[in-house]
Amino acid sequence: MNNNPKFPLLIFVTVFCLLVGASCMSSGDRPILGTADLAASAYQRTKSTSTLIPRVSSTPLPTDWHDLVPLHSNRADAERVLGKPQKSRYSTSIYETAHDRIDILYSEGPCEASEVERWNVSKDVIIRIDVRPKQTVPVEALVLDRNRYVKTRESHPDNWFTYWNKDDGIRVETIKTGQVEDVNSITYGPKAKDQSLSCPPK
Repeated sequence: MNNNPKFPLLIFVTVFCLLVGASCMSSGDRPILGTADLAASAYQRTKSTSTLIPRVSSTPLPTDWHDLVPLHSNRADAERVLGKPQKSRYSTSIYETAHDRIDILYSEGPCEASEVERWNVSKDVIIRIDVRPKQTVPVEALVLDRNRYVKTRESHPDNWFTYWNKDDGIRVETIKTGQVEDVNSITYGPKAKDQSLSCPPK
């Protein structure tokens, strides 16, 4: 048991930050909370005689990643949350945190090709955020609303699944091994209401 008198306060601050989607970073570069931490806030564990039994709470996966909104937020917004990227590849900035790998795809300019994406937004506006957890995150921990997330099975390999929320532009990819289905990646892309910004094919 932790006897530190500040421990309850630390727990409160951590849970608050997760629920409101805040990054909770200090000027001292405190590590950003990751996917596994977010999932933990939506997962209540009660101890039985031999195991921990997960019980889903009512805290769903946020529709925005740390308040970064594709087609609205930009590179400066992302760097306020994450700092400078460790590396870049073409239009993508890549971050490696203690918890996740985060790839952020930026626009090259209005209707300019940004890898395979073309949107009528300014240069350096975020197009897509891909988050790959480094820790095991069961899909149940994300508390996905099955009325909003349509589940499909990949043809190959057939143990890969996609949960697609077109309204919010979120795609969750999972891998199922036996009876266990874990999150492989979470992609935050343009929302349905912003599809008018898509550029026509050349």
